[in-house]
Amino acid sequence: MAPDDRRDIPLDGILKLASICREKGNESFKNNARQAYNNYLRGYKILDSHSPSDEQEECQLQKEKIRISLNLAQSCSELGRTADCRRYAGEAAKYLLNENLKNPNKSAKAHYIIYKSYMKEQKLNLAKNELEKAVKHAPHDATIREAFVKLERAQARENALERDNMTRMGERMGWRD
Repeated sequence: MAPDDRRDIPLDGILKLASICREKGNESFKNNARQAYNNYLRGYKILDSHSPSDEQEECQLQKEKIRISLNLAQSCSELGRTADCRRYAGEAAKYLLNENLKNPNKSAKAHYIIYKSYMKEQKLNLAKNELEKAVKHAPHDATIREAFVKLERAQARENALERDNMTRMGERMGWRD
């Protein structure tokens, strides 16, 4: 369906089309992250092509966009597309700041997804910042608590590696303890 054709579809139709794309993405996610990504992206573009006529329509579009953005972020993470992962999860987090859309669990999920993308890139300080945001939204979430333990281990390994590298560099330069 061409974007111009979608402009004539009422909001309910747009939301239904996007929801179908999201459901197809969900079905294919476990077996084929690329196919899931394509389905989610199709739904995202459908939502993006619709101009809301009022604040209520905007809110409905954003609710569905949050769902699809989080799924897009997950599929991007699976595909190793960390920058896109952060983009879509960040967009969901931004929408969740809207008073009418507040959802602590989805906010925590958005920040947790961003945390995972930073961990894949070994950007530990940025990962920690995202986990701290996630825990503010879901302070008792076991997954987030476990992620803090993993992060602390990764930071300890990085610190030990840095100390070893500095020691070796000092030895090469003739420095001794």
